[in-house]
Amino acid sequence: FDLALRSADQLAARTTQVHEVYLNAGDICRLAKRYDDAIEYYEKVISAPPARNEAYSKRFRGRAKESIETIKRFELLNVSTLKDGIYRGSSLGYEAPVHIEAKISGGRIQSVTVSKHREKQYYSALRDVPQQIISKQSVKNIDATSRATITAAAIINATAKALTNPPRAE
Repeated sequence: FDLALRSADQLAARTTQVHEVYLNAGDICRLAKRYDDAIEYYEKVISAPPARNEAYSKRFRGRAKESIETIKRFELLNVSTLKDGIYRGSSLGYEAPVHIEAKISGGRIQSVTVSKHREKQYYSALRDVPQQIISKQSVKNIDATSRATITAAAIINATAKALTNPPRAE
């Protein structure tokens, strides 16, 4: 694992695509529950020089900021203490924000639904990730859908945001 991270750092020093390298390294650290390391890599994305264009810079930095925020939020999250209701949140996906609605009842996550998105492929993440969140009753330790890690991270981030804010009125 440490060798892989050193390789990522070496690759970042030799490529113009440092944002992608650091985002991937952060995502890998996050999956391995090395949250401090993940935050460090996401912060490298934020402080990196601009990407190939402004849209990419905004997308990469937005993903990094939301990932840091999510890590900090889910450390505080205790589903069993949440009030019953519908919780809503959004997070930047590959194309645009991914919006979710999570229903809490009796201190349990009853449902997580992707209510709005513009993702163009890998729809399995839109189904698989919410099912994992419900099954695990948490946004921690969720496996990203292969080839849909950005969409999966957006669903996880949006759910963490939603569940750490008060439920919204219907």
